[in-house]
Amino acid sequence: RFHAIARNLSEPAACRSVVEEAVRHGAGLDALCNVAAINRFHHFLEMPESDWHAILAVNLSSVAFLCQAALPHLIARRGCIVNVASVAAAKGQAYTVAYCASKGGIVQLTRALAMEFVDEPVRINAVAPGGVDTAMNQNLAFPEGMDWKKVKRYSGPRAMARPEEIAGVIAFLASDEASNVHGAIWAVDGGLTAG
Repeated sequence: RFHAIARNLSEPAACRSVVEEAVRHGAGLDALCNVAAINRFHHFLEMPESDWHAILAVNLSSVAFLCQAALPHLIARRGCIVNVASVAAAKGQAYTVAYCASKGGIVQLTRALAMEFVDEPVRINAVAPGGVDTAMNQNLAFPEGMDWKKVKRYSGPRAMARPEEIAGVIAFLASDEASNVHGAIWAVDGGLTAG
């Protein structure tokens, strides 16, 4: 069964309510996969405050508040969390300062939660994709005068991943096959961070 719940995850109250609604509609909560994200390219000196706040709210704060709401349910059912970070957490990327900051935050949030809950029956991990062929990446707007040589450095040696390739790794980390994986950040970036 699939039950869609639409919420504005930039609001902490919405994060709490979506978890409670998900629990009500199912037999419990076994996995939380934090995938929602937005990105906007800017020359940093021209970045509006509103874009900074929106990117951090959706990409990082929602992850924290969804985890906070879900953890009691996940502990009760020996469940797991899989957060989606990005290669942007490991490599500085020009014109995406807010996005990089948010994804770096997800990496440290994942590790910190993994240590805080290391004695509980819950697993907390993240994946760190490179470019993925999604609507977000297909509809990016680039600022005038952008130096494409700076962007090419982190575009990766291979083509963008298909969404199902990332979903497969998330599904593995959420499965019993990954029962001893905890506090890990799995790169799924076509070799971009390898060298």
